[in-house]
This record gives sequence, structure tokens and C-alpha cells, in this order.
Amino acid sequence: QFRPDTWDRFWDLVLAVTLSREHLSVPTSEAVRRLVMAGQASLDEFGVVVAGLAVAGTIALGLRWPRVLLLSGLFLGATVAQTTFWNVGLERLNVVYLLPAFPVVSLAAAAGIEGVARLVERTAGLFPRGSAPTGNAAGLRMGLAVRVVLAALAVGSLAWRGLDYYARAALAAYQPLDRFRLDLSGGVAAERLVLSSLPRLEENALVLAHWEQATAFWYYELVDRVNPNVQIAYGLRDVARVLSENPGRPIYLAQAMGVPATRPLTMVGPLVKVQDAPSGQVPLAARGAPHQFEGGLALVGWEFFDAHGNRSRTLRGEPAVVAVELYWQSAARIERDYSVSLRLMNDKGQVATQWDNQHPVLGLYPTSRWSAGEVVGDYYELACRTLPAGDYRLELLAYESTPGGFHNLKVLEPDGQPTAVTLVLAASVRCGMQ
Repeated sequence: QFRPDTWDRFWDLVLAVTLSREHLSVPTSEAVRRLVMAGQASLDEFGVVVAGLAVAGTIALGLRWPRVLLLSGLFLGATVAQTTFWNVGLERLNVVYLLPAFPVVSLAAAAGIEGVARLVERTAGLFPRGSAPTGNAAGLRMGLAVRVVLAALAVGSLAWRGLDYYARAALAAYQPLDRFRLDLSGGVAAERLVLSSLPRLEENALVLAHWEQATAFWYYELVDRVNPNVQIAYGLRDVARVLSENPGRPIYLAQAMGVPATRPLTMVGPLVKVQDAPSGQVPLAARGAPHQFEGGLALVGWEFFDAHGNRSRTLRGEPAVVAVELYWQSAARIERDYSVSLRLMNDKGQVATQWDNQHPVLGLYPTSRWSAGEVVGDYYELACRTLPAGDYRLELLAYESTPGGFHNLKVLEPDGQPTAVTLVLAASVRCGMQ
């Protein structure tokens, strides 16, 4: 999307001047607090053992190789400064910018192992300062033992942290996508995000994404050759400008973004499609008998997705995540704004988990903006594998916020008589780690 076909655009891409001006905007009053956040992020990454060795190594480098410490410190300082002052929200850091500092920390930790070993040797009186360790078998063995023990502690600490991270990432694979789709660490969530949407997009479509999402889409396009002609762009936040520069082109959003209020919206899987005009079509595989709600709202179909993004008319087996796309239709122009709640209910009739949208389409498309006869896709995900083991019921509720609370819309019989306030989409869903 940078189109580096002129010198100006080429240097803009290489130097990232525009991007830097946008993001290097953290006020200096926040510097200390964010430096503490960066320190905590580093400690979480390396653990106390490696961090302690790195501190010892910094002292050792200062005593033996001050120029190495100076140059490494300058590089480390620049890296930490960029991470601290790069504004992705005052309450969070773009911690990936710390990655170039990891070799410096590794160097310091290695120097720490050597420094501590030498200190132990000298404390034991084996090798006085300035003496060579040759010819002293006991000293050599003690020095080797200290180095091996410290190295084993460092490697063991990192391995334990890695296994702990892997366990949390495996659990994250069974968490539903949120509105911004930024936590894709489990891998399966990224696969579901892409394969439930990318194969269904037009070849000339443009997907606006954050870089985490873009990476997943690029993988399936470039490696697995899934719809490779779709363009994936990250860093483009001005949806109105993208629309004006790409008239008539299908535009999709991989997360909730600000969209001009004049544009009708729908969803294709978890992606939001920004349309030129409303659509009245329901995918053939998702069509069913309409379920009418009060207020002119109707559910005219739905389809489920498994954890890997495969579509199905029914829920199969024991899903890791309950993923469903609802297809709404307005019989006439809707005057009110209705909200949607998708819920898994346990055998006691209690809500086990739910996802509520104030407005359909990730909260971006109020029902009062819908046209008569318009069909709107509306995608939801609920955690299932991480719930207590048992059978659950998948229910759908539409409601309106009122000054006194909420008004639940009743489901209507074919003759127009109101019945229950919930619609059961699946009577039995087996959830929980088995």
C-alpha cells in the first residue's frame, strides 16, 4: 500500500517519517511510567535468573570492556527509547520493538556467567587477579562447574518460561476473537480468522488489517496460495480516504475501525465488508426459515465455523470455539437501535459465556441505519473448550436498551403471536476439556 514507485514514496517507506510522526507522540510526563512498563516486559520475557546475570554482566563488561558496554548501551538505549515513546496507547507498549535488544541482553547474561565464575574463583583463592588458570586442575574444575551450573540455571529458566508461554498460547488458541483481533498467539485463532473469510473474498478485494492479522493473511496467500490476488494492507487507518481512493473496489476490515456513516456494512466471516449499496442476498448454504422478532427484525439464516474456519450448517462434535455468522434482514425500515446477545447456557439455565454487541457488525452498524429488505451478516464467537465440561444450549437474544434497563424482543410465531424472548440455535453443544 506504500506504492514506492517514486523517490518521495520510496524514502517515505524506508525512513518511515510519516509513521514516526504519527506514533512518536508520548508526552514526556509519561516517560518514567512507560520505562517501568518496558522493564517489566523485559523481566517477564527473561525472568529473574537471566535478568540477574545480565546485571552482573553489565558490571563485568564495564570493568573489562568498557567500550563494548558503551556501544551496547547506546544501542539498547535507542531501542528502549523507541519502545517507550512509540504511541500505541498510553496503557500498552509495542513490545516487539524490544526484540533487537535481546542479543544485547544475551551478551550481558553471558558476561554475567563469566564474571560470577571468575569472582567465585578469586574468592576461593584459586586464581589471584592477573594470574593464569593453567596448571591448577582443581581451579579449572571449580571454574567449569560454576559456569555449567549458571548456564544450566539460565537455560532452565528460559526453558521453563518458554513451556509456560506455550501452555498459555495453547489455551489462547481456544479463546474467541475479540473486536480488534490482536491476540492471535494461539495460532488456531489466526487460522480461523483467515480461512473463514479469505476464500470467500473477491480477487481484487482490499483488506485493511493490523500487522498481526496481515501476517496471518499473507502466510495463507503466499504459502498456501489461498486467493493470492486479494491485497492485504496494514497501517491504513483512515477508512474514508481508502474508500475515496478505491471507488468501486471491495473493501474489508479485519477489526473494528471508524467507517463513514453513509456506508452500509455486512460481514463475511469475521471481516467487515464496507459496501457501496445494501445487499439483499443470503448465502445459499445459510438460508433457512425466517425467525421473526418484534420490531421488524428477522433472522433469515446462519452458519457455523469450526476452530479452523470450515463452514457448516450445524455444530459438529465438541467445538473448541463456537463461531457463527448470523444473517439478519429488516422487513421494513427499522426505527430503533437493537442490540444482540449470543449466549451459551448451562444445564441450570445460567449464562456460561456470552458476547453482546450494542449494534450488529462488531458494534459498527446500528439497525436504524438499515434499509428495508437489507441482509446483514453478523459474526460472533464464544469460548467453548475452556468452559466446565458439560452440555450447553446456544441461544440468541435481541434487545433494546431503554432508560429503565432493557427490553427483550420476543420471537414471533408465523401468525405473529409472541413467544419466547430467546431463539435456540443449537439445543446441545458439548463444551469443556475432555
